[in-house]
Amino acid sequence: MIYLFLTALIWGLSFALAKKALLVLGPWQLVFIRLLLGGITVWLVQRRLVTRYTFGGPERHLVWLPGILIGVFEFALTYILYTASLAYLPSGLVGALTLLTPIYIYILSLFAGLNTWDRRALGAVVLSVGGAAICLPKELWQGFDNHGWTGFVLINLSNLCFALGNVLIDKFQLERRWDDDHTYRGLFIGAAVCLIPAIFLSDTSALTSMSPEQMLLPGYLGIVATGIGFFLWNKGVSSTSALMAGVMGNLKGPLALAWGAVLLAENINTAMIIGTACLFVSIFLVPRRRIYST
Repeated sequence: MIYLFLTALIWGLSFALAKKALLVLGPWQLVFIRLLLGGITVWLVQRRLVTRYTFGGPERHLVWLPGILIGVFEFALTYILYTASLAYLPSGLVGALTLLTPIYIYILSLFAGLNTWDRRALGAVVLSVGGAAICLPKELWQGFDNHGWTGFVLINLSNLCFALGNVLIDKFQLERRWDDDHTYRGLFIGAAVCLIPAIFLSDTSALTSMSPEQMLLPGYLGIVATGIGFFLWNKGVSSTSALMAGVMGNLKGPLALAWGAVLLAENINTAMIIGTACLFVSIFLVPRRRIYST
């Protein structure tokens, strides 16, 4: 579970940075750069720092279906829709709405046969979403304007795609068809999906006119938030479950506020303490039993 906690810590800082990066780059360009840099980062980590383990023989590395599906749903569609939503909603509200992801994961995992109807699992989901919402400042929920519902629809479609990607990882793992190499394959496939729109639907002059300081934003978002973040996240999903990942992922809400307290001397109030406590309780409510296919 440490992988998921570290990812939540990293992602808690990324929402505002993505909004800031969009002041310089178009959404397609930003997503392409993030996925490409993320893929390179995970490939380097896998090749240089990690001793790979697979369930089968070398032929497992030739199976691209998991990488293709993860690349389309968990990476390309998730990031395109998420980035597009930032044009309609404040970054803080977009981050808040991602807290609904465990609901989608739970519903999809029921359809996929990965979970059965379980009051304890349902309680974990409700407590996770509720606890994370308690932590967030009330002003965030006042961020809707005339285009707010467009942003709401976009970020929830993004949540749905991300949830589907996580459920697919869980299913591939249980079927013994998942290995960590699929993460960088998926990132490269996601980048390829975004390449043509990034070239033809964006102002490419923005890339050549960026200052060194401005390049740091997509660099951080690609290497750290996307590359290292998804390397850790997918390892966490495959070693626990999609539902556990969804519930633990909501820690990014209070962790984002904790970053504000550490870096900006912002206050930690009682609501944040209560909400965080609810989140930790929800983690222990998630059923640990896994259903392995035969």
